[in-house]
Amino acid sequence: KQRGKKAISCKMLFDIKRSGKKKARFVARGFSQIYGQDYGNTYSPVANVEAVKLFLALAASLDLTLSQLDVAAAYLHAMMDYLNLVKLEPFLLKLLELDPSPEEDIILNKSLYGTKQGARNWFETFSATAKTLKWQSTPVDPCIFKREEDSMLLYVDDILTATKGEPSALKYFEEFKSEIDIKYMGRPSDFLGLHIQRTNEGFTIDQNAMTRKILEDTPMAL
Repeated sequence: KQRGKKAISCKMLFDIKRSGKKKARFVARGFSQIYGQDYGNTYSPVANVEAVKLFLALAASLDLTLSQLDVAAAYLHAMMDYLNLVKLEPFLLKLLELDPSPEEDIILNKSLYGTKQGARNWFETFSATAKTLKWQSTPVDPCIFKREEDSMLLYVDDILTATKGEPSALKYFEEFKSEIDIKYMGRPSDFLGLHIQRTNEGFTIDQNAMTRKILEDTPMAL
């Protein structure tokens, strides 16, 4: 146990996705971290809706093929930049078949969800990985990357690629797959709540599904 170092607590979060799939995530209670001791810089760029629209407009004007990738447990690909100790809850110790020992805390090596610096560490890890694969972030938006004539947009753990054809997208997928745990999702139909459809003129986007869900979850539903 590190003398004078206070461990941060954790908890489990459970959710049901729109697809009906059940999801569980182990997260840190980052509010108990102390600035300067447990974390430093926390800023991480995130692509906004305008950047997504710009990306789609670029793909439409150049007649590029859109593909979607999804990174599994994105934050866990990044290492922590500060020493953090984690106190595991009794139920988790039992689940992991570990002997409970109140004198021992666990050193957190990976950027767990919920930590103050988790998003920043992940973005820096992804950017460094992309750079080794010859992708360069653009001055327009650091979440938009270019490689020759192809482009890529990152939103936390969701990725869009705009390429000359699907074979190029599959090639990039295989390259990233050798570095991080990533899935190829094919042509995007839903991205950040936006329903995307390809037309002869380009792309159309709407948020009908999200709007219906909001109405169904509130008294406004008919």
